[in-house]
Amino acid sequence: MDIFKAYERHLVLNRKSPSTIYQYLTDIKLFCKAVDPFVCTVHHIESFFESLIKKGYENSSLQRKLAAIKSFFHFLLDEEEISKLPFVNLPKFKVAYKEQRILTLDEVGSIFAVLSGLPMTLKTKELDCIFRIFYFLGLRVAEAVSLDIRNVRADDISFTGKGNKTRILPLVNPGLTTSLSEWVEFRKRFYGEALFINTTVKDRISVRTVQRWIKELGEMAEIEGCISPHMMRRTFATHLLDKGADIFSVSDLLGHSSLSTTKRYARVSVKKRKETLLLL
Repeated sequence: MDIFKAYERHLVLNRKSPSTIYQYLTDIKLFCKAVDPFVCTVHHIESFFESLIKKGYENSSLQRKLAAIKSFFHFLLDEEEISKLPFVNLPKFKVAYKEQRILTLDEVGSIFAVLSGLPMTLKTKELDCIFRIFYFLGLRVAEAVSLDIRNVRADDISFTGKGNKTRILPLVNPGLTTSLSEWVEFRKRFYGEALFINTTVKDRISVRTVQRWIKELGEMAEIEGCISPHMMRRTFATHLLDKGADIFSVSDLLGHSSLSTTKRYARVSVKKRKETLLLL
């Protein structure tokens, strides 16, 4: 049995997102190059993390690798590949809070200006639609790439979000509605159910491709730093709060089960704080 293939299937069946599956498999393959998981002890795991710390890995990366390793060993135990877990307690890596970058309204405007000036090809039509979905609906990249044509209706869009929850969001922004409608009509020329396809028009677009396209779009707009779909999700939340939306509504739109998660995504501006205090 190819243990990596079996573990990947396990992650898929447990509804892990494509990005989580990719990251966990990368982490586990790195771990298995250094440690034999079938004769592993807690000391081997500690030595593995010690080597990563010496190489300068950040705590956020170490914490994710720790989660991947725990998940992998629980999978091996369930499959009876090992008789017991090689650990009881493992070190925890405190992840320091970092101020998350979001796009300004001017930067979003610059991106829309770039999109309007691009020649009308399959890629640019698709990219325009994808960017608008990120900015006006705040979808996760995995949610966007998993959309099918049938998920788009005249007044709303439905999809399966994190935790296998079905979510329905209304389509109210005219620019997004027009872009989606035009893309769906164009997309119907090609075979398949996926809403977004790669440039060979044979397969569903991948998370990595969307991430690369969004990064390239930021570069074309001459935006400082690297932009990503996740940055667009934070931008969506923050811009809504700045315009007066309440955090409960924003949390619902993002599909968060906890307000604390929304607070980590969104950043309230100094201007908004001042406006709020002036209400007293």
